[in-house]
Amino acid sequence: MGLEIERERLGFDYNDPVAVARQFERVKAEVLKYKDDPALIIWAIGNELNLDAKNPKVWDAVNDISKMIHQIDTNHLTTTPLAGFKQDLVRQVKTRAPDLDLLSFQMYADIVNLPRYLRESGWSGPYMVTEWGATGHWEVKKTDWSAPIENDSTTKADFYQKRFEAVIQADQKQCVGSYVFLWGHKQERTPTWYGMFLESGEEIAAVDVMQYLWTGAWPATRSPHLAGAWLDGKTAHQNIHLKLGESYPAKIQASDYSHNPLIYIWEVMEESTDLKTGGDFETKPKSLPGLVQNVKDGEIILKAPSKPGAYRLFAYVFDGKGHPAHVNIPFYVDQDKAASLSSLAPP
Repeated sequence: MGLEIERERLGFDYNDPVAVARQFERVKAEVLKYKDDPALIIWAIGNELNLDAKNPKVWDAVNDISKMIHQIDTNHLTTTPLAGFKQDLVRQVKTRAPDLDLLSFQMYADIVNLPRYLRESGWSGPYMVTEWGATGHWEVKKTDWSAPIENDSTTKADFYQKRFEAVIQADQKQCVGSYVFLWGHKQERTPTWYGMFLESGEEIAAVDVMQYLWTGAWPATRSPHLAGAWLDGKTAHQNIHLKLGESYPAKIQASDYSHNPLIYIWEVMEESTDLKTGGDFETKPKSLPGLVQNVKDGEIILKAPSKPGAYRLFAYVFDGKGHPAHVNIPFYVDQDKAASLSSLAPP
């Protein structure tokens, strides 16, 4: 169970003994309330308290809370989830919060380096991976206007499988378990980046992979497989610039494992400008109607928005059985940029 611990990045001052004591008493009341709940497995003290933080006294507070928990609840262990893995951070937590029973790490693409990090840091105790999943928006390549390029749902599922098998499943000695992220839906950079479900509640390919990894059997119905997506003949990695109001072809290549007929839904959204840190709440970008034309299976004509700026073209592929796929392509509408590029073309 997660215990909410104040974060320095949100203004909490761990040099303020009155505020720290007030927090301690609040957390103690929560522990007393839930310690005998049969659903309780472990106490997670805070979440990513190291993110954008400098004051090491936070770990003193974590240690005091861990000792309090062990005094009033002898049936459950304590941990604290860390954002990423840094050797000096692990040493600091070991020194200042020795009462913790294990450490927890939250890693995405960098999780493939976790075995090496553990060896180099000398951490020989147990640990959990309390967040892992899609490649983070800070870990991917960006367009020339700094939009992070999101993997499609098929590529994400492949990464889920490879990372679980190579790191979590492979460590039967120290790793006591993991929590895949995100068993749900949220807006973070895009509406599809981290969720393993669409907003409608339908399962994407990452859920299929986790069923296979947990049970050894694939689901009877799997999400469609995506082989590629193009706008104006280019992929998301090719810095797509469009002219104001002009029309461009877009297409997606998809297939279904069960040969179900596929339904394609397209959407244009503004690039997100509500960019937060650490998974804090973000508002969903505005959707722009009327720009998707001539829809035919996996192909459309996109009319570029009439306002310059950054956008994304989203494509959703539905199998009619509750197992969709998704992909998006960032593009930029800039009349001057497009015109200057066109002027370089041979006559």
